[in-house]
Amino acid sequence: MRRADNPSVSARAIVAADIAQVWAVISDISLPIDGSGELHAVEWVAPADGPAVGAVFLGHNRNDHMGEWTTTCTLVACDAPRSLRWAVNDPPLAWWGYELSSDASGTTVVQTFQLGPGMSGLDPLIEKYPEREHEFITGRFEQKRAEMAANLMMVGARLGVGVTALD
Repeated sequence: MRRADNPSVSARAIVAADIAQVWAVISDISLPIDGSGELHAVEWVAPADGPAVGAVFLGHNRNDHMGEWTTTCTLVACDAPRSLRWAVNDPPLAWWGYELSSDASGTTVVQTFQLGPGMSGLDPLIEKYPEREHEFITGRFEQKRAEMAANLMMVGARLGVGVTALD
């Protein structure tokens, strides 16, 4: 796995609820706070007050290794109730997104994290230890996948319904 390839990782689950109900939860930008080890606050930037292509929000983050920082996130896709995707900073250091589909069993939700071409916290490590690039990305993706799985469980908790993890 190489940083230059903009790799991605996803988590998938079926939420036992109607797609419109699930959309209402995943389109709340505060959802990832509960499952994240880094994100601790979000806020829409005026005039935005909800999800729409071009809307901007700030994500306030912190971790023990990198300290505290704020990202500027721009919604690049918003197709209610099917997809929501945003770029983190410009140029994007990452993209986050959700894809929803529904059938008789409920709503399948896929949350994805993709590294972008912009500089991220991984870059100084990769530059210093290029032979460990795969290890660093794999470790970061394991963390992000666990956080996304927690987010998907939180969708069910907010709706008071069951969630079945798919991978």
